[in-house]
Amino acid sequence: MEKNILETVNTQEFTIKIAGQSDVVEAFYITKVVMAHLLKNNSIHPDLFSDVYERLRVHIEKESLYIIKKGNISLGMLTFEEKEPEEFKDVSWEHKEALSFYISRIFVLPYWRNKWIGSTLLQFAEELARVKGYNSVRLDTSSTFEESNLLLMKHNYRFAGNIFYNFQKAPVNCYEKRIL
Repeated sequence: MEKNILETVNTQEFTIKIAGQSDVVEAFYITKVVMAHLLKNNSIHPDLFSDVYERLRVHIEKESLYIIKKGNISLGMLTFEEKEPEEFKDVSWEHKEALSFYISRIFVLPYWRNKWIGSTLLQFAEELARVKGYNSVRLDTSSTFEESNLLLMKHNYRFAGNIFYNFQKAPVNCYEKRIL
Protein backbone atom coordinates (compact mmCIF):
# COMPACT_ATOMS: atom_id res chain seq x y z
CA MET A 1 0.00 0.00 0.00
CA GLU A 2 1.27 3.47 -0.79
CA LYS A 3 2.22 5.48 2.28
CA ASN A 4 -0.04 8.29 3.48
CA ILE A 5 -3.09 7.06 1.60
CA LEU A 6 -5.97 7.24 4.04
CA GLU A 7 -3.92 6.12 7.02
CA THR A 8 -6.42 7.74 9.39
CA VAL A 9 -9.90 9.07 8.69
CA ASN A 10 -12.01 10.90 11.23
CA THR A 11 -15.76 11.30 10.96
CA GLN A 12 -17.95 13.10 13.48
CA GLU A 13 -18.34 9.89 15.46
CA PHE A 14 -15.63 7.46 14.39
CA THR A 15 -11.94 7.18 13.66
CA ILE A 16 -10.70 4.64 11.13
CA LYS A 17 -6.97 4.00 11.29
CA ILE A 18 -4.54 1.68 9.66
CA ALA A 19 -3.63 -1.00 12.20
CA GLY A 20 -0.17 -1.24 13.67
CA GLN A 21 1.49 -4.09 15.55
CA SER A 22 -0.06 -2.83 18.80
CA ASP A 23 -3.55 -3.36 17.31
CA VAL A 24 -3.22 -7.09 16.60
CA VAL A 25 -4.78 -8.10 19.93
CA GLU A 26 -7.81 -5.85 19.33
CA ALA A 27 -8.22 -7.18 15.79
CA PHE A 28 -7.92 -10.73 17.13
CA TYR A 29 -10.58 -10.01 19.77
CA ILE A 30 -12.97 -8.51 17.18
CA THR A 31 -12.44 -11.52 14.92
CA LYS A 32 -13.03 -14.06 17.68
CA VAL A 33 -16.22 -12.32 18.91
CA VAL A 34 -17.63 -12.05 15.39
CA MET A 35 -16.61 -15.65 14.68
CA ALA A 36 -18.46 -16.87 17.79
CA HIS A 37 -21.55 -14.94 16.67
CA LEU A 38 -21.38 -16.42 13.16
CA LEU A 39 -20.79 -19.95 14.48
CA LYS A 40 -23.82 -19.61 16.74
CA ASN A 41 -25.89 -18.73 13.68
CA ASN A 42 -24.38 -21.54 11.55
CA SER A 43 -23.01 -18.99 9.10
CA ILE A 44 -19.46 -20.35 8.99
CA HIS A 45 -17.45 -23.48 9.54
CA PRO A 46 -15.23 -23.46 12.66
CA ASP A 47 -12.06 -24.14 10.63
CA LEU A 48 -12.38 -20.78 8.90
CA PHE A 49 -10.31 -18.97 11.51
CA SER A 50 -7.80 -21.64 12.47
CA ASP A 51 -4.78 -19.41 11.81
CA VAL A 52 -6.45 -16.04 12.35
CA TYR A 53 -3.80 -14.45 14.57
CA GLU A 54 -1.06 -15.09 12.02
CA ARG A 55 -3.23 -13.85 9.14
CA LEU A 56 -3.98 -10.64 11.04
CA ARG A 57 -0.25 -10.08 11.60
CA VAL A 58 0.30 -10.48 7.84
CA HIS A 59 -2.45 -7.92 7.12
CA ILE A 60 -0.78 -5.49 9.53
CA GLU A 61 2.58 -5.98 7.81
CA LYS A 62 0.95 -5.44 4.40
CA GLU A 63 -0.93 -2.39 5.76
CA SER A 64 -4.24 -3.92 4.73
CA LEU A 65 -6.03 -3.92 8.11
CA TYR A 66 -8.00 -0.97 9.45
CA ILE A 67 -9.67 -0.58 12.85
CA ILE A 68 -12.73 1.61 13.47
CA LYS A 69 -13.00 3.22 16.91
CA LYS A 70 -15.28 5.47 18.86
CA GLY A 71 -12.95 7.24 21.25
CA ASN A 72 -10.71 4.47 22.57
CA ILE A 73 -13.22 1.68 21.95
CA SER A 74 -12.62 -0.62 18.98
CA LEU A 75 -15.91 -1.38 17.21
CA GLY A 76 -14.88 -3.28 14.11
CA MET A 77 -12.30 -3.83 11.41
CA LEU A 78 -11.72 -4.08 7.69
CA THR A 79 -9.16 -6.11 5.76
CA PHE A 80 -8.50 -6.22 2.04
CA GLU A 81 -6.42 -8.22 -0.41
CA GLU A 82 -4.63 -7.14 -3.54
CA LYS A 83 -5.49 -10.49 -5.14
CA GLU A 84 -8.94 -12.06 -5.27
CA PRO A 85 -9.57 -15.64 -4.16
CA GLU A 86 -9.13 -18.28 -6.85
CA GLU A 87 -12.81 -19.21 -6.41
CA PHE A 88 -13.82 -15.81 -7.83
CA LYS A 89 -12.74 -16.81 -11.35
CA ASP A 90 -16.02 -18.68 -11.93
CA VAL A 91 -18.29 -15.84 -10.75
CA SER A 92 -20.36 -13.92 -13.33
CA TRP A 93 -18.94 -10.48 -12.62
CA GLU A 94 -20.68 -7.66 -14.43
CA HIS A 95 -17.42 -5.73 -14.79
CA LYS A 96 -15.05 -8.49 -15.87
CA GLU A 97 -12.45 -6.04 -17.16
CA ALA A 98 -12.45 -3.96 -13.98
CA LEU A 99 -9.43 -3.59 -11.75
CA SER A 100 -11.04 -4.88 -8.56
CA PHE A 101 -10.39 -4.21 -4.91
CA TYR A 102 -11.21 -7.27 -2.79
CA ILE A 103 -12.55 -6.76 0.74
CA SER A 104 -11.74 -9.90 2.69
CA ARG A 105 -13.39 -8.90 6.00
CA ILE A 106 -15.70 -6.27 7.37
CA PHE A 107 -16.35 -7.23 10.98
CA VAL A 108 -18.42 -5.23 13.46
CA LEU A 109 -18.83 -6.33 17.06
CA PRO A 110 -22.43 -7.57 17.55
CA TYR A 111 -23.39 -4.87 20.07
CA TRP A 112 -22.37 -2.14 17.61
CA ARG A 113 -24.32 -3.47 14.61
CA ASN A 114 -27.06 -1.32 13.08
CA LYS A 115 -25.27 1.81 14.29
CA TRP A 116 -23.65 2.83 10.95
CA ILE A 117 -20.32 1.14 11.69
CA GLY A 118 -20.59 -1.37 8.82
CA SER A 119 -21.76 1.35 6.44
CA THR A 120 -18.90 3.61 7.51
CA LEU A 121 -16.35 0.83 6.94
CA LEU A 122 -17.86 -0.02 3.56
CA GLN A 123 -17.80 3.61 2.41
CA PHE A 124 -14.23 3.93 3.67
CA ALA A 125 -13.22 0.81 1.69
CA GLU A 126 -14.78 2.27 -1.46
CA GLU A 127 -12.85 5.51 -1.02
CA LEU A 128 -9.64 3.59 -0.30
CA ALA A 129 -10.20 1.59 -3.50
CA ARG A 130 -10.71 4.81 -5.51
CA VAL A 131 -7.55 6.39 -4.09
CA LYS A 132 -5.56 3.24 -4.90
CA GLY A 133 -6.81 3.31 -8.54
CA TYR A 134 -9.38 0.49 -8.49
CA ASN A 135 -12.68 0.87 -10.33
CA SER A 136 -14.62 -2.00 -8.76
CA VAL A 137 -15.06 -3.39 -5.25
CA ARG A 138 -15.76 -7.09 -4.73
CA LEU A 139 -16.45 -9.14 -1.64
CA ASP A 140 -18.27 -12.20 -0.42
CA THR A 141 -20.40 -13.08 2.57
CA SER A 142 -22.18 -16.16 3.81
CA SER A 143 -25.58 -16.59 2.20
CA THR A 144 -27.00 -17.25 5.68
CA PHE A 145 -25.67 -14.01 7.21
CA GLU A 146 -28.69 -11.81 6.49
CA GLU A 147 -27.32 -8.61 8.08
CA SER A 148 -24.31 -8.60 5.81
CA ASN A 149 -26.29 -9.33 2.65
CA LEU A 150 -28.77 -6.54 3.48
CA LEU A 151 -25.94 -4.08 4.14
CA LEU A 152 -24.39 -4.77 0.74
CA MET A 153 -27.70 -4.43 -1.10
CA LYS A 154 -28.41 -1.18 0.79
CA HIS A 155 -25.14 0.20 -0.58
CA ASN A 156 -25.95 -0.83 -4.18
CA TYR A 157 -23.73 -3.87 -4.44
CA ARG A 158 -24.84 -6.23 -7.19
CA PHE A 159 -25.20 -9.93 -6.45
CA ALA A 160 -22.88 -11.74 -8.88
CA GLY A 161 -23.35 -15.40 -7.91
CA ASN A 162 -22.47 -18.06 -5.36
CA ILE A 163 -19.28 -19.90 -4.64
CA PHE A 164 -18.36 -22.63 -2.19
CA TYR A 165 -15.26 -22.59 -0.07
CA ASN A 166 -14.31 -25.97 1.34
CA PHE A 167 -14.83 -24.66 4.91
CA GLN A 168 -18.31 -23.17 4.39
CA LYS A 169 -21.52 -24.86 5.50
CA ALA A 170 -23.62 -22.82 3.06
CA PRO A 171 -22.99 -21.08 -0.26
CA VAL A 172 -21.18 -17.77 -0.20
CA ASN A 173 -22.77 -14.81 -1.97
CA CYS A 174 -20.45 -12.68 -4.12
CA TYR A 175 -21.11 -8.96 -4.63
CA GLU A 176 -19.63 -6.23 -6.77
CA LYS A 177 -19.93 -2.47 -7.02
CA ARG A 178 -18.52 -0.28 -9.75
CA ILE A 179 -16.82 2.81 -8.37
CA LEU A 180 -15.55 5.76 -10.36
